[in-house]
Amino acid sequence: NGDVDGGGGGNNNASLRKSRVGRGSVVPKLKPPRFVSREEILNSQQPISNRPMPKSWPQQSVRSPKSFHVGREKDVLFLSESMGIKLNRGPDGVVRVLSVTPVTPGSPILRKGEVEAGDVVREVHGVDLRRPITNVMW
Repeated sequence: NGDVDGGGGGNNNASLRKSRVGRGSVVPKLKPPRFVSREEILNSQQPISNRPMPKSWPQQSVRSPKSFHVGREKDVLFLSESMGIKLNRGPDGVVRVLSVTPVTPGSPILRKGEVEAGDVVREVHGVDLRRPITNVMW
């Protein structure tokens, strides 16, 4: 009759299978996102900065308790494998510099340009981070 046997009798495996189907919705398996090479993006007709943001991405609200202090954009070139910085993707999806190890003589850290704790990372190796990134993307 299709009823789920909640008692101690009957076939427990069939009962369990039916109750799982009856309790929740089935989660669809999604196809992985299509890989887009850097060259394809750079050669596309529309620049990255002019593309509309997907509706499913979180929007930064004006009422957000953490505000941005906009300053000049800086280029920092890392010349060594060790960068000497700690990064964090906050709940708002923005990547920020948490801490910076100073460059000292004899240090394995080599970089050109100034980077400070609290700076927002906008681009890394040609990858645009100006829009918030989700946990899956991070």
